[in-house]
Amino acid sequence: MKKKVCILLVPMLLIFSAHGMILTENGQPRAVVILPEKPQPSVKIAAEELVYHIRKASGAQLPIYPENALPATLPENRVYIGPCRR
Repeated sequence: MKKKVCILLVPMLLIFSAHGMILTENGQPRAVVILPEKPQPSVKIAAEELVYHIRKASGAQLPIYPENALPATLPENRVYIGPCRR
């Protein structure tokens, strides 16, 4: 299972760096992770792994939200994981 999660994370991180998406700045989150309303277990694990590694690297904890429970205001940078409606 860990191998599959790593295989998913590496392409995502390459995409973020290629487009210059800012995930954190000065130890503060500048992005959120958005999951489908009812995510598969592998999607939840992928999101948790991504957030874990970003926190280890930057000190910032990215929030994770399901699509159906988004707060009124969101940062411009959003990471969608899994088959989201968006």
